[in-house]
Amino acid sequence: LQVSKGARKMPEYKPLYRYTLQNANEIDEVEQWRESHRENCKCANDITDAINSHYHDNRLDNCVQSMIDKYSYLEKSDHPTKMADYLQMWKELRKSEVAETTYDGYHTYIDRHLMPYFKELNLNIQDITAGHIFDYINYLSNDGGRKDNKVGGQSNTSIRKIISILRQVFDYAVLYGDIKINPALQVPLPKKTNKKDERQVFLTAEDAQKMLDAFQNEEIGPIVFVTLYYGLRKSEALGLRWQAVDFENDTISINHTVVGGSHIVEKDSTKTCCSQRTYQLLPDIKALLLKLKDQQADYKRR
Repeated sequence: LQVSKGARKMPEYKPLYRYTLQNANEIDEVEQWRESHRENCKCANDITDAINSHYHDNRLDNCVQSMIDKYSYLEKSDHPTKMADYLQMWKELRKSEVAETTYDGYHTYIDRHLMPYFKELNLNIQDITAGHIFDYINYLSNDGGRKDNKVGGQSNTSIRKIISILRQVFDYAVLYGDIKINPALQVPLPKKTNKKDERQVFLTAEDAQKMLDAFQNEEIGPIVFVTLYYGLRKSEALGLRWQAVDFENDTISINHTVVGGSHIVEKDSTKTCCSQRTYQLLPDIKALLLKLKDQQADYKRR
Protein backbone atom coordinates (compact mmCIF):
# COMPACT_ATOMS: atom_id res chain seq x y z
CA LEU A 1 0.00 0.00 0.00
CA GLN A 2 1.72 3.17 -1.20
CA VAL A 3 1.04 6.41 0.64
CA SER A 4 2.96 9.04 -1.29
CA LYS A 5 0.83 11.83 -2.74
CA GLY A 6 -0.91 10.80 -5.93
CA ALA A 7 0.49 7.28 -5.78
CA ARG A 8 -1.47 5.44 -3.07
CA LYS A 9 -3.93 2.99 -4.65
CA MET A 10 -6.70 0.98 -3.07
CA PRO A 11 -5.86 -2.74 -2.83
CA GLU A 12 -7.61 -5.28 -5.02
CA TYR A 13 -10.21 -6.10 -2.35
CA LYS A 14 -11.17 -2.40 -2.21
CA PRO A 15 -11.50 -1.92 1.56
CA LEU A 16 -13.40 0.94 3.09
CA TYR A 17 -11.61 4.23 2.36
CA ARG A 18 -11.00 5.42 5.90
CA TYR A 19 -10.30 9.10 5.34
CA THR A 20 -12.55 12.10 4.81
CA LEU A 21 -13.33 13.72 1.49
CA GLN A 22 -11.26 16.71 2.60
CA ASN A 23 -8.29 14.42 3.27
CA ALA A 24 -8.80 12.71 -0.08
CA ASN A 25 -8.73 16.08 -1.85
CA GLU A 26 -5.45 16.99 -0.18
CA ILE A 27 -3.64 13.83 -1.31
CA ASP A 28 -5.29 13.41 -4.74
CA GLU A 29 -7.43 10.40 -3.81
CA VAL A 30 -10.93 11.68 -4.54
CA GLU A 31 -11.61 8.83 -6.98
CA GLN A 32 -10.73 6.24 -4.32
CA TRP A 33 -13.03 8.02 -1.87
CA ARG A 34 -15.87 8.04 -4.43
CA GLU A 35 -15.43 4.36 -5.20
CA SER A 36 -15.51 3.52 -1.50
CA HIS A 37 -18.53 5.79 -1.01
CA ARG A 38 -20.41 4.00 -3.79
CA GLU A 39 -19.66 0.65 -2.15
CA ASN A 40 -20.85 2.02 1.19
CA CYS A 41 -24.13 3.20 -0.32
CA LYS A 42 -24.64 -0.13 -2.07
CA CYS A 43 -23.99 -1.96 1.19
CA ALA A 44 -26.44 0.27 3.08
CA ASN A 45 -29.15 -0.25 0.44
CA ASP A 46 -28.67 -4.02 0.44
CA ILE A 47 -28.91 -4.16 4.22
CA THR A 48 -32.14 -2.14 4.09
CA ASP A 49 -33.57 -4.46 1.42
CA ALA A 50 -32.52 -7.53 3.41
CA ILE A 51 -34.24 -6.24 6.54
CA ASN A 52 -37.41 -5.41 4.61
CA SER A 53 -37.44 -8.87 3.05
CA HIS A 54 -36.64 -10.92 6.15
CA TYR A 55 -38.41 -9.06 8.93
CA HIS A 56 -41.69 -10.78 9.84
CA ASP A 57 -43.77 -10.92 13.01
CA ASN A 58 -41.31 -8.77 14.96
CA ARG A 59 -38.48 -11.16 14.07
CA LEU A 60 -35.57 -10.90 11.67
CA ASP A 61 -34.85 -14.11 9.77
CA ASN A 62 -31.24 -15.20 9.33
CA CYS A 63 -29.92 -12.72 6.76
CA VAL A 64 -27.01 -11.28 8.73
CA GLN A 65 -24.42 -13.82 7.65
CA SER A 66 -25.18 -13.31 3.98
CA MET A 67 -24.51 -9.56 4.35
CA ILE A 68 -21.27 -10.23 6.23
CA ASP A 69 -20.12 -12.65 3.55
CA LYS A 70 -20.98 -10.18 0.81
CA TYR A 71 -19.46 -7.04 2.27
CA SER A 72 -16.83 -8.18 4.78
CA TYR A 73 -14.06 -6.78 2.54
CA LEU A 74 -15.21 -3.27 3.46
CA GLU A 75 -14.01 -3.66 7.03
CA LYS A 76 -10.65 -5.27 6.37
CA SER A 77 -7.97 -3.23 8.12
CA ASP A 78 -5.09 -5.67 8.10
CA HIS A 79 -3.60 -4.56 4.78
CA PRO A 80 0.10 -4.01 5.43
CA THR A 81 1.42 -0.45 5.46
CA LYS A 82 5.06 0.38 6.09
CA MET A 83 5.48 2.51 9.21
CA ALA A 84 7.64 5.01 7.31
CA ASP A 85 4.93 5.38 4.66
CA TYR A 86 2.27 5.88 7.31
CA LEU A 87 4.32 8.65 8.92
CA GLN A 88 4.56 10.42 5.57
CA MET A 89 0.82 10.09 4.96
CA TRP A 90 -0.07 11.37 8.45
CA LYS A 91 2.25 14.36 8.01
CA GLU A 92 0.59 15.32 4.71
CA LEU A 93 -2.91 14.98 6.17
CA ARG A 94 -2.02 17.26 9.10
CA LYS A 95 -0.69 20.01 6.85
CA SER A 96 -4.04 21.76 6.44
CA GLU A 97 -5.20 21.10 10.00
CA VAL A 98 -2.53 22.84 12.07
CA ALA A 99 -0.68 26.17 12.12
CA GLU A 100 2.27 26.51 9.77
CA THR A 101 4.75 26.64 12.63
CA THR A 102 3.25 23.49 14.18
CA TYR A 103 3.46 21.67 10.85
CA ASP A 104 7.04 22.86 10.47
CA GLY A 105 7.83 21.11 13.77
CA TYR A 106 6.11 17.91 12.59
CA HIS A 107 8.07 18.08 9.34
CA THR A 108 11.39 18.47 11.15
CA TYR A 109 10.89 15.70 13.70
CA ILE A 110 9.39 13.22 11.22
CA ASP A 111 11.89 13.77 8.40
CA ARG A 112 15.00 14.02 10.59
CA HIS A 113 14.27 11.45 13.26
CA LEU A 114 11.23 9.20 12.79
CA MET A 115 11.39 8.48 9.05
CA PRO A 116 15.06 7.40 8.85
CA TYR A 117 14.74 5.08 11.85
CA PHE A 118 11.51 3.36 10.86
CA LYS A 119 12.47 3.20 7.20
CA GLU A 120 15.55 1.24 8.17
CA LEU A 121 13.48 -0.88 10.58
CA ASN A 122 11.24 -1.73 7.59
CA LEU A 123 8.22 -2.87 9.60
CA ASN A 124 4.52 -2.44 8.88
CA ILE A 125 2.60 -0.23 11.30
CA GLN A 126 0.55 -3.29 12.26
CA ASP A 127 3.73 -5.01 13.50
CA ILE A 128 5.08 -2.21 15.69
CA THR A 129 5.03 -3.13 19.39
CA ALA A 130 5.73 -1.32 22.65
CA GLY A 131 9.14 -3.00 22.61
CA HIS A 132 10.00 -1.27 19.33
CA ILE A 133 9.05 2.11 20.82
CA PHE A 134 11.14 1.41 23.91
CA ASP A 135 14.12 0.52 21.70
CA TYR A 136 13.60 3.73 19.73
CA ILE A 137 13.66 5.85 22.90
CA ASN A 138 16.93 4.16 23.90
CA TYR A 139 18.28 4.93 20.43
CA LEU A 140 17.34 8.60 20.76
CA SER A 141 18.97 8.75 24.18
CA ASN A 142 22.31 7.63 22.75
CA ASP A 143 24.62 8.96 20.05
CA GLY A 144 22.50 7.51 17.26
CA GLY A 145 19.72 9.98 18.00
CA ARG A 146 21.73 13.09 17.14
CA LYS A 147 21.92 14.61 13.66
CA ASP A 148 24.53 17.29 14.44
CA ASN A 149 27.45 14.94 15.17
CA LYS A 150 27.65 16.14 18.76
CA VAL A 151 28.37 13.72 21.59
CA GLY A 152 25.38 12.42 23.53
CA GLY A 153 21.77 11.70 22.67
CA GLN A 154 18.71 13.86 22.31
CA SER A 155 17.53 15.87 25.31
CA ASN A 156 14.60 14.55 27.32
CA THR A 157 12.52 17.44 26.00
CA SER A 158 13.24 16.52 22.37
CA ILE A 159 12.53 12.84 23.01
CA ARG A 160 9.17 13.67 24.60
CA LYS A 161 8.24 15.80 21.57
CA ILE A 162 9.20 13.05 19.11
CA ILE A 163 7.28 10.35 20.98
CA SER A 164 4.31 12.70 21.32
CA ILE A 165 4.13 12.87 17.52
CA LEU A 166 4.49 9.09 17.30
CA ARG A 167 1.58 8.64 19.73
CA GLN A 168 -0.57 10.93 17.59
CA VAL A 169 0.22 8.85 14.51
CA PHE A 170 -0.78 5.63 16.28
CA ASP A 171 -3.94 7.30 17.67
CA TYR A 172 -4.87 8.18 14.10
CA ALA A 173 -4.24 4.60 12.99
CA VAL A 174 -6.45 3.27 15.81
CA LEU A 175 -9.22 5.76 14.97
CA TYR A 176 -9.33 4.58 11.34
CA GLY A 177 -9.06 0.90 12.19
CA ASP A 178 -5.59 0.31 10.77
CA ILE A 179 -4.35 -1.04 14.13
CA LYS A 180 -6.12 -2.26 17.26
CA ILE A 181 -4.19 -0.47 20.02
CA ASN A 182 -1.65 2.32 20.34
CA PRO A 183 1.67 0.61 21.19
CA ALA A 184 3.26 3.86 22.37
CA LEU A 185 0.80 4.64 25.15
CA GLN A 186 2.27 2.36 27.81
CA VAL A 187 5.91 3.18 27.10
CA PRO A 188 7.38 5.39 29.86
CA LEU A 189 8.83 8.68 28.66
CA PRO A 190 11.96 10.39 30.01
CA LYS A 191 11.22 12.70 32.89
CA LYS A 192 10.61 16.36 32.17
CA THR A 193 13.68 18.47 32.67
CA ASN A 194 13.52 20.35 35.95
CA LYS A 195 13.79 24.02 35.01
CA LYS A 196 15.85 24.61 38.15
CA ASP A 197 18.43 22.22 36.75
CA GLU A 198 18.59 23.90 33.37
CA ARG A 199 21.64 26.05 32.71
CA GLN A 200 20.37 29.57 32.29
CA VAL A 201 22.61 32.18 30.74
CA PHE A 202 22.27 35.88 31.49
CA LEU A 203 24.21 38.84 30.20
CA THR A 204 25.74 41.04 32.84
CA ALA A 205 25.50 44.82 32.39
CA GLU A 206 29.14 44.77 31.34
CA ASP A 207 28.53 42.01 28.77
CA ALA A 208 25.50 43.82 27.39
CA GLN A 209 27.49 47.03 26.97
CA LYS A 210 30.26 45.12 25.17
CA MET A 211 27.65 43.74 22.75
CA LEU A 212 26.19 47.18 22.12
CA ASP A 213 29.65 48.59 21.47
CA ALA A 214 30.46 45.74 19.09
CA PHE A 215 27.34 46.34 16.97
CA GLN A 216 27.23 50.13 17.27
CA ASN A 217 28.28 50.81 13.69
CA GLU A 218 26.73 47.71 12.17
CA GLU A 219 23.54 47.64 10.11
CA ILE A 220 21.81 45.41 12.68
CA GLY A 221 22.94 47.66 15.56
CA PRO A 222 19.49 49.23 16.18
CA ILE A 223 17.72 45.87 16.39
CA VAL A 224 20.36 44.54 18.82
CA PHE A 225 19.90 47.68 20.93
CA VAL A 226 16.09 47.34 21.05
CA THR A 227 16.25 43.57 21.69
CA LEU A 228 18.60 43.98 24.65
CA TYR A 229 16.66 46.84 26.21
CA TYR A 230 13.26 45.11 26.06
CA GLY A 231 14.34 41.47 26.33
CA LEU A 232 12.66 40.40 23.09
CA ARG A 233 12.50 36.89 21.71
CA LYS A 234 14.17 36.34 18.36
CA SER A 235 10.79 36.03 16.59
CA GLU A 236 9.58 39.26 18.23
CA ALA A 237 12.71 41.19 17.27
CA LEU A 238 12.39 40.02 13.66
CA GLY A 239 8.71 40.98 13.67
CA LEU A 240 9.17 44.62 14.69
CA ARG A 241 7.54 47.07 12.26
CA TRP A 242 7.23 50.84 12.15
CA GLN A 243 3.50 50.63 12.76
CA ALA A 244 4.25 49.16 16.20
CA VAL A 245 6.08 52.35 17.22
CA ASP A 246 3.99 55.30 18.44
CA PHE A 247 6.33 58.30 18.57
CA GLU A 248 3.56 60.64 19.75
CA ASN A 249 2.58 58.60 22.80
CA ASP A 250 6.07 57.15 23.30
CA THR A 251 5.10 53.46 23.14
CA ILE A 252 6.32 50.38 21.28
CA SER A 253 4.03 47.35 20.87
CA ILE A 254 5.09 43.70 20.56
CA ASN A 255 2.33 42.04 18.53
CA HIS A 256 3.93 40.60 15.38
CA THR A 257 6.40 37.74 14.98
CA VAL A 258 8.49 36.20 12.23
CA VAL A 259 9.49 32.56 12.61
CA GLY A 260 11.94 30.78 10.34
CA GLY A 261 12.20 27.03 9.75
CA SER A 262 11.82 25.24 6.48
CA HIS A 263 10.08 28.46 5.42
CA ILE A 264 9.38 31.93 6.83
CA VAL A 265 6.11 32.46 8.72
CA GLU A 266 4.81 35.91 9.66
CA LYS A 267 1.98 36.20 12.20
CA ASP A 268 0.14 39.03 13.91
CA SER A 269 0.53 37.17 17.19
CA THR A 270 3.17 36.21 19.72
CA LYS A 271 4.11 32.91 21.37
CA THR A 272 1.41 33.37 24.02
CA CYS A 273 -1.40 35.90 24.43
CA CYS A 274 0.41 37.30 27.47
CA SER A 275 3.41 38.00 25.25
CA GLN A 276 1.49 40.71 23.41
CA ARG A 277 2.54 43.80 25.28
CA THR A 278 3.27 47.51 25.01
CA TYR A 279 6.36 49.18 26.42
CA GLN A 280 7.23 52.78 27.10
CA LEU A 281 9.43 54.13 24.33
CA LEU A 282 12.59 55.06 26.24
CA PRO A 283 14.34 58.31 25.20
CA ASP A 284 17.49 56.53 23.97
CA ILE A 285 15.42 54.05 21.92
CA LYS A 286 13.22 56.83 20.53
CA ALA A 287 16.23 58.85 19.37
CA LEU A 288 17.78 55.74 17.79
CA LEU A 289 14.59 54.79 15.93
CA LEU A 290 13.93 58.33 14.69
CA LYS A 291 17.45 58.46 13.30
CA LEU A 292 16.94 55.06 11.63
CA LYS A 293 13.63 56.18 10.14
CA ASP A 294 15.24 59.32 8.70
CA GLN A 295 18.00 57.18 7.19
CA GLN A 296 15.49 54.87 5.54
CA ALA A 297 13.53 57.81 4.16
CA ASP A 298 16.78 59.22 2.76
CA TYR A 299 17.61 55.90 1.09
CA LYS A 300 14.18 55.86 -0.58
CA ARG A 301 14.69 59.34 -1.99
CA ARG A 302 17.92 58.35 -3.67
